[in-house]
Amino acid sequence: MAICESCGLRYSRLVSLTIGTILSVGTGTGAHVANRVYPLVELTDDMLALIDLKDGSIEDWFDVVGEPTLTHPDFSVGLNAGSEELGDGDLKFRIWLAWHRNSNRIVVGSVFVDNVYENRFSGDAGDSFENNDSVVLLIDGDHSGPPYGDQSIEHWNVEAQMFNAIPEVPEGPTLELTSSSEIGRPEWMVLPPYADAGGHSAGLHPTAWFVEFSVTPFDLIAWDDPEQSRPSRLEAGRIVGLGIFVLDHDASDGQALTLHNLPGTSYLDGLAADAVLLDANGGDTDSAVESNSWGRIKAALAATQTITP
Repeated sequence: MAICESCGLRYSRLVSLTIGTILSVGTGTGAHVANRVYPLVELTDDMLALIDLKDGSIEDWFDVVGEPTLTHPDFSVGLNAGSEELGDGDLKFRIWLAWHRNSNRIVVGSVFVDNVYENRFSGDAGDSFENNDSVVLLIDGDHSGPPYGDQSIEHWNVEAQMFNAIPEVPEGPTLELTSSSEIGRPEWMVLPPYADAGGHSAGLHPTAWFVEFSVTPFDLIAWDDPEQSRPSRLEAGRIVGLGIFVLDHDASDGQALTLHNLPGTSYLDGLAADAVLLDANGGDTDSAVESNSWGRIKAALAATQTITP
């Protein structure tokens, strides 16, 4: 992706700030609520205009939304057979989850501080983002229900989608639907007007890497005919199915993969948690930015017990 040639000093300061900020977040797993409902704040048109998905920075997310929706202590951690015990500094991250009414999109911002950053994506046929450090969003816009992992690969992503985003690629979009490259699916659903994405990485040991994207969830995808596909209807109060998965590769041979997932969700089986789309105004006269502060989000979740899918 194109990065501003004159932004070197800005990115240097930002990376230093990012690493310090992310490492200050606690490393314990903490207590997890089995039936937790995750909040997606609404971005108004004015708020979305202030968030640049392609600037390689999450400063605008702090300015517009405030505190992140999720940090690494919110996630469960799984290791593959080739991995060793996780060290304290392996991966720290913050993730913002939001939605935008007029574009009917889910919007994600994320930043990671990684002791070993692996991105060897070549763009060759059959190469997949999931072989590299990346973020996966599972979204079920109509909450038709998990699991999705029991579907054949031909039907994967048809009624609920798993979008995989990566910081940088040699060319093309930094967003793909999982498994699509393996079976030659078209890319229209990861490109404007349905989606957009950007990313950046900087530094070495640790590396700060950034991923931002917006996607349209679909109740039904007709692969060869966007006009016949059915986008999900996003509106305040709606419950959607949600999964966030962070793939952290610490060796180029793929034998040291750490998978971070929300408790109760599954990357391989396509199991989702519940998330609620919050209204931007919060029901009072506060400004949109103020109404989306983390404190108000937590207060708003008290009302979700009365919300049905």
